Amino acid sequence: NGIAPDYMVEKYGADTGRVYELFIGPPDQDAEWNDRGVDGVARFLHRIWRQVVGEEDQVVPGMTRVSNEDLTRKLHETIEKVTRDLEAFHFNTAMSALMELSNAMQDYLQAGGQRNEAWEVVCRDLTRLLGPFAPHLAEELWQRQGGEGLVVFQPWPEPDPAILRRAQVTVVVQVDGRLRDRIEMPAGIDQADAQGRAVKSPNVQRAIGDRGVQRAVYVPDRLINLVTG
Repeated sequence: NGIAPDYMVEKYGADTGRVYELFIGPPDQDAEWNDRGVDGVARFLHRIWRQVVGEEDQVVPGMTRVSNEDLTRKLHETIEKVTRDLEAFHFNTAMSALMELSNAMQDYLQAGGQRNEAWEVVCRDLTRLLGPFAPHLAEELWQRQGGEGLVVFQPWPEPDPAILRRAQVTVVVQVDGRLRDRIEMPAGIDQADAQGRAVKSPNVQRAIGDRGVQRAVYVPDRLINLVTG
């Protein structure tokens, strides 16, 4: 059964409906509709609006400081991931990456970060990345930032390899508790991505053989142990 989009567009706007449908799961798989998920996407888009136009500056005492360098590095990691995911039609994980960037921006502001030149670069690139998913919001934000023309015609952001290199960590890869490889990965990489990179290693593939990976134990930025069965 399908869900008529009319009520959702009337209540939330077309961008929210579009983003939710992309975020709910891979396009080639069935997904269960959940109105609470739509509410969450609406809150996410509203937060991006407030962040970019300057309505989200409340400082929270005790927040860990997020530097301009940290935020810039997160931006370039996001550009790399969203670009890769779009090319592979992994729209849901691309949206997750944009949500993580928005979370990092929130942490930056709540820790007392300033709306300086580095912040403006993050906002402009976020707007361009958002364009394919929420075009109406992206165009309005682009105009609010003084952008020329339409955001849909702007060059796609490109990750800076120098910044990404500084964001690399060496992750130890084990198979059933035995060291099999050490692989350079982006700092902060999640378990699914770390496992995906680990199993591409020839040494790891030889160690796994035809047994298959049953589960993984992941220590972020340090170690992943693939348990075979």
